[in-house]
Amino acid sequence: MALLTSFPALSFQLEALRLYGSEIKGHQMMRFVTMPNPRLRVLSLMNLTGLLNNEFAALLTTVAPTLEEVQIEHCQFLRVTDDEEFAIDAVMPHFAALKRLIAIGVGLASALAISRKQPYSGDPAAPFLMIGYSSEELSEADVMLAIERGTEWGAVHISWPDYHEYYWTRVVSKSGSVRFKGHFP
Repeated sequence: MALLTSFPALSFQLEALRLYGSEIKGHQMMRFVTMPNPRLRVLSLMNLTGLLNNEFAALLTTVAPTLEEVQIEHCQFLRVTDDEEFAIDAVMPHFAALKRLIAIGVGLASALAISRKQPYSGDPAAPFLMIGYSSEELSEADVMLAIERGTEWGAVHISWPDYHEYYWTRVVSKSGSVRFKGHFP
């Protein structure tokens, strides 16, 4: 993988950022996000290395109010300590516009990504969460508990390395009560 070299901060604001198969450092990543009012709506990162979990959390925090779609696949965000919260979990309460989150790979999110989702002002069935290839940080029991306690996701799809998976969809009754219907393929 090639290390992205130094470049100046952007003089315009991005609405979509897609980075694939490279090594990047936190200060380099932050150059893509202009201050003071970032407008990033789409973030897609695949096969990235070199970014620490806390640096990824700083990036997400900066753009969280405007992000609508996040797709993270097979990236390695190293945590400084074992008890450091995953960046996605930590920033979830700040994602005001998030409609779709896909996190595929080990060490990206836990059940907190399910339980911490904030209300979405659009179609309540629209927000979609997928966590794939998760391992010890996301147990079936934790997922079930997060769903039972309530979540603002319209649909949740979780898969594990041994190829078993679960899919839940939000069902809203005429009286306005919300429940989740499980599908177990």
